[in-house]
Amino acid sequence: MKVLGIDPGSLRVGLGLVESQGDSIQLITHCLLQFSPKLSHPERLFKVYEKLSAFLEEHTPHVAVVEKAFYGKNVQTAIKMGESRGAIFIALAKRQVPLVEYTPREVKKALTGKGNAKKEAVQWMVAGMLGIPLEQLSLDESDALALAICHHHRTLLNYKIGR
Repeated sequence: MKVLGIDPGSLRVGLGLVESQGDSIQLITHCLLQFSPKLSHPERLFKVYEKLSAFLEEHTPHVAVVEKAFYGKNVQTAIKMGESRGAIFIALAKRQVPLVEYTPREVKKALTGKGNAKKEAVQWMVAGMLGIPLEQLSLDESDALALAICHHHRTLLNYKIGR
């Protein structure tokens, strides 16, 4: 099963694709979609949709995992994040890619054992698990891959306990 993790944003979107087979997980690819702050917000949202659509066409994941929205201190940032998630959801729905969501806390706990782990700890775990040199992995990409790994672990656990 190919699992795509997506770390949403309006300036940067992290993508991480893994192949899950039984107990094993293997990296397929990861990338960072970056958009100019000079573009208007609607233009960036369209770019998110457009670039993700092209990625989905090329890689055809079986499932996508997106970070659940969380309450932020800055309301405008939270709104922009929600709008970016909307563009992502439309791209996934158009290609009929099933969507799963996990909270940042669930993902951090699954990878590090601590729900309040720092982003760098998650990045370090992802790099080690998938054999990626740390300097070749942005925080957005590691968050996306962490989502995919978390889903792999959850799916495997549910299969083993017969859910």
